[in-house]
Amino acid sequence: MSKMNNKMRLSITIIILVPVFILGALAIFSNIAAISNLKKVNTTAMTIADEHMVNISNLSEIEKELQEIHKKALSHIIATDLDALIATVAEVRAEQEILDNYLIKYKDNLSEEDAGAYNTIISNYETMKYEIANLMAFSGNAEKEKAFALANSTIKQCSDEMQRQVEGMMMRAQESASQASDALTAEYNKAVLKNTIIVVLSVIALLITLYSVFILIIR
Repeated sequence: MSKMNNKMRLSITIIILVPVFILGALAIFSNIAAISNLKKVNTTAMTIADEHMVNISNLSEIEKELQEIHKKALSHIIATDLDALIATVAEVRAEQEILDNYLIKYKDNLSEEDAGAYNTIISNYETMKYEIANLMAFSGNAEKEKAFALANSTIKQCSDEMQRQVEGMMMRAQESASQASDALTAEYNKAVLKNTIIVVLSVIALLITLYSVFILIIR
């Protein structure tokens, strides 16, 4: 009789402890899964912030500087006195220096798919700088017709091509940011699903434990 009671107590203990161990295991797994999912979400968020959004911002600045250089070069043609001509030359060179720095900076984060577009921008930019120097020389010598002809031909072509390449790169950067954002949402949804499953299993294990205690001990 005593042996039977001991076996019964052992069986009851096992029935009670198994759900408790399951709860403990689920709690540990839940914490590990939560940390893992948090790392994935954090990595994706950092990619969006540190790479794609920075690229979009840099491209926007490059586009703005290209427009400024073109505009200031054209203003040199219509300058009416020597001081204005000299001041415009200084402004153009200052804007070119800013753009040079932006292009160097962007190259550090250049993606493989944008390499061709970037090289096209650099090639056209070097040509445009050379022709802008010629434009300002013509303008400074009062050769306005030659300056206007150069502005409306090679300089305009280079400017338009660079703008086209920058817009294409911005579009790709925005698509990459959108894809990274979708990946972030997917990781978040996975985390919610995993945690929901763990909570449901934990509740089931708890109910089994309570049922075991109530049926086998209290009653």
